[in-house]
Amino acid sequence: MAVPSDWLATLANELALRIHPVDPLAPLGCHYTFHAGCWEITLFVSTTEVVGGECDGEAFASAFQFDLAGIEFLFERVTSLGWQPIDLGDGDDLGPHIAIEGVRDGHSVWVRVTACPPAGFQPGRDFNLLDSTITELW
Repeated sequence: MAVPSDWLATLANELALRIHPVDPLAPLGCHYTFHAGCWEITLFVSTTEVVGGECDGEAFASAFQFDLAGIEFLFERVTSLGWQPIDLGDGDDLGPHIAIEGVRDGHSVWVRVTACPPAGFQPGRDFNLLDSTITELW
């Protein structure tokens, strides 16, 4: 995928600043695509995979809060703000998320901030139980 334009990178960074960790935060990820005249941007916190011990291979999500106050000031216009509190089944790759639709710098955008990484994304870090080290993977 190409390097994002400045306005898209700036928006993703402004949204990332609204993520407040409850415990040590795994790396943040951002996926974006342009589809049917709209930029779709998904922001997420990666998981941590345990290496060694009884939980070897299990991945855990980082706990965080997302600050919605003033979100409308990141956009020229917000046309929709929604919350999907639960996974909608097998075809739902995003799971629980906040969705914001609007216009930023003249571009139609649909932003999703997910509770967990979308399906298909590898863990962002490893936690080695044997030597208590954390390794950032991306």
